[in-house]
Amino acid sequence: GPATARRVERLLETRDAGGGLGRAGGGAAVAVAAGRGGDLEGLAGLLALAGRRVAGRTTGRPPLDIEAPLLVWDVVAIGPDDLAWLRMLTANGPHTRGVLLESFPRGDAAEAALRAGAGAVLGRPLGLEAREGTLRRLERTNPGTPPPNGVGAAAARR
Repeated sequence: GPATARRVERLLETRDAGGGLGRAGGGAAVAVAAGRGGDLEGLAGLLALAGRRVAGRTTGRPPLDIEAPLLVWDVVAIGPDDLAWLRMLTANGPHTRGVLLESFPRGDAAEAALRAGAGAVLGRPLGLEAREGTLRRLERTNPGTPPPNGVGAAAARR
């Protein structure tokens, strides 16, 4: 329908303007972590289709030694252990930006994740426009400075 046609046009405009959609080398490398292998492979595949280089794949919690400038972590539901891990990731790599995906993001859990260092918390299923827009926003944040309002990183660099 017309709404779908407009969405496709916006995606093509984003790609043509250098947004990286649908071609190799479209933006910073991304590390991916997910609790289930099927979710991990699906998420990594979608990022690759959008032109992202997937720099690492982890089933479970992301390791503390990720070198990619961006992390997408599918946590399914943000719990206290995830928040503690996110705080450790942030302390070890304060200039890497992380996006948490959650099935049903709640305001209190999302706010706690942002305070713990996430760059963004998004609900899933997640559309291409929302994911790429969030990753591009986080890429534009100067990696040499902490993110705005102290909200930030999710992975460590060596």
